[in-house]
Amino acid sequence: MIRGEIVLILKELLLKNKSRKLHIVLPHRRFYNGVVQDYSAEESISFKDDKLGYIPILHKNIIDIEPWVVKE
Repeated sequence: MIRGEIVLILKELLLKNKSRKLHIVLPHRRFYNGVVQDYSAEESISFKDDKLGYIPILHKNIIDIEPWVVKE
């Protein structure tokens, strides 16, 4: 995805709750569940994954961003 699309999606998803958990999908069936720390950088977002901790995720690697939901 391009930075403009990601920022638009994140602004909408985080409008009411800045610490909302998100599910970010990357290529090759990889994903992260956690909270966005900062999305103002030009090439990446700062993300705190529930299991891995703080990691940068490049915009070009993001396939999808959606609210995190617990599946039963």
